[in-house]
Amino acid sequence: MKKLVSIICFCLGSVVSFAQNEIGVMIGAARPTGRPANVDYLSSSASGFSYSRRIGLADNIAIKTGLMIYSNTYVMDGMFTDTGGMRRFALTPGTYKQTTLTTANIMLPLMGSFRLLDNGKGSRMDFNIGGYFDYLLTAKQKHKVGTAHIQDKATVDNRLNGGLGYEMVFAFGSKIKIIESVLFSMGVYYQVTEYLDDGKSFKPLMSCLQVGFAF
Repeated sequence: MKKLVSIICFCLGSVVSFAQNEIGVMIGAARPTGRPANVDYLSSSASGFSYSRRIGLADNIAIKTGLMIYSNTYVMDGMFTDTGGMRRFALTPGTYKQTTLTTANIMLPLMGSFRLLDNGKGSRMDFNIGGYFDYLLTAKQKHKVGTAHIQDKATVDNRLNGGLGYEMVFAFGSKIKIIESVLFSMGVYYQVTEYLDDGKSFKPLMSCLQVGFAF
């Protein structure tokens, strides 16, 4: 029994020793894919903050978890409506000149992380791939109708969604004691589930750049 406890403690200690924390800020864009054919998309932007923890399983293999708090802004001629419990995403009425949809989300990734290069001095290259859960905190719509500006909440059926993503991470060793590496990464995240139960809405395809550090 003592031998088993010793083995478990050794394994747990090894996992903790392989753990690595990363924080960063991100900017990018999110394309509303799968939207109705008559809804035109004009532009978008994304920004946020991320924290991740890379837990080593072997020399070059790890699990990446964490969270990303971010906001997407879409400019398009589509809008969410809720009339008597019937929720839809459709083309804006002809009197509307422009609609801006702004969302605030929390993403929880769970990815496999593969170390491709490592010089042993903090510089490395990792490839992460896997899935994520995404929770829609808020969604606000702003419309321009004639010369007036109006705002309302976008109501959806499904706030909790899921998706797939991948990241390429480049790290460069730091001379600062508490910072192991300075990070630059590129990521792509595709939501595979729908915001609405009935009828099409859209599925965000977000691509972004992140800058941060590992410690």
